[in-house]
Amino acid sequence: MPRYRVYLLSEARVTGYREQAPREAPIELRASHYKPSSEIEAPGLYEAWKLLQEAEVEERSYGVGDLLGEVDSDRLWVCHYWGFDEASWRDGQAPESAEPSNQLEAEENALAQAMS
Repeated sequence: MPRYRVYLLSEARVTGYREQAPREAPIELRASHYKPSSEIEAPGLYEAWKLLQEAEVEERSYGVGDLLGEVDSDRLWVCHYWGFDEASWRDGQAPESAEPSNQLEAEENALAQAMS
């Protein structure tokens, strides 16, 4: 099952990103605008999005402008109102990784067991 790294758009950039016109994929994003948040295991992007919506996290909830990146590859997807678009880092390098949230991992495991 794929494992995704979650990157949250900085609070200062959220409103501007949500108000800008759609762009053609792949969208180039600046690593300096994102903060690594956690990792999540899910069968696909939309299942990961659903798990993130259901999880109670200390940080703000996952939403438009935030990213999911495959842990085992360089593939990135940015969340929009209509779904996900492919993305890439403008400067070619991701923000420094953070340790995954233990609370989020515990909730993931509980949801995975409930779905089994």
